[in-house]
Amino acid sequence: MAEPWIKRRNLRINSAAYEQVNAALFSLPGLLALSQQDTKHWLLEYDVRALQFGEIASALQHLIPATWFWRWSIRLYQYQDENNRDALMHKDRGCCNRPPSR
Repeated sequence: MAEPWIKRRNLRINSAAYEQVNAALFSLPGLLALSQQDTKHWLLEYDVRALQFGEIASALQHLIPATWFWRWSIRLYQYQDENNRDALMHKDRGCCNRPPSR
């Protein structure tokens, strides 16, 4: 089973060579793996504690056309990554952990 901070995303990038995608994403901290599934599909594996999807989308902005679906996907994936990161970094300090005093 994978660690909860590792996120895998399948991306569809049309007509992009491996070198172009690798060059765009290589310098991002937190990117753990990048593999090409077929000519258009890529599997990214990254650590949400160090990298969120918005940064990945910014690095790929010249390779993926800005359609409404892509913009919507960026917002959704960014929201999921931030939620996941915040939940993992949260320290249990709430009053709910203590029984009520009488």
